[in-house]
Amino acid sequence: HLSARAEDRWIDDNLGPDFAATHDLAYVMVLDGSNRVVYLARDGVRLKSDLDAIMRSSKGIQPLIAAARAASDGNAAASPLAFQGDSVHLAVAALLDGGAPVGGDDVNESKAVLLVTRKLDGEGMRKLAGDYGLNDLRVVSKVSSAHDVGRLPLSNIVGGKLGYLVWKI
Repeated sequence: HLSARAEDRWIDDNLGPDFAATHDLAYVMVLDGSNRVVYLARDGVRLKSDLDAIMRSSKGIQPLIAAARAASDGNAAASPLAFQGDSVHLAVAALLDGGAPVGGDDVNESKAVLLVTRKLDGEGMRKLAGDYGLNDLRVVSKVSSAHDVGRLPLSNIVGGKLGYLVWKI
């Protein structure tokens, strides 16, 4: 076991502000095997309060974490998520393997999960659009224009409708 201080240093060094900025991440979360949030950062800033509120703010978080733990091949699980009062995010969850132990429960620490999200707006959307030759890529709550050539329905891992990704070619 690492001490809490060494564990915090490992998380900050490996998943802190540089990691979030490099990958354009909105949220970075680490959950121990008992689903306790041991690290939460938004836009690279570590948060110490309202961890439970964040976990409850999107109905798709818990099923996404369960899917990451259930993946027998070690693959990550991905799903769009919507946070209350926030935009739609693309979220990826994977077992945290090969790093420092997380949390205090020896039995469950091998089931620690890293969950990261990227907002589907701003610079990330511009990069995505450029990579795939799409114009005017955006997230909308409903498709109302015949001018949107492409559309992709967005629903979370439990089937909740989040809107549409639309674009022009």
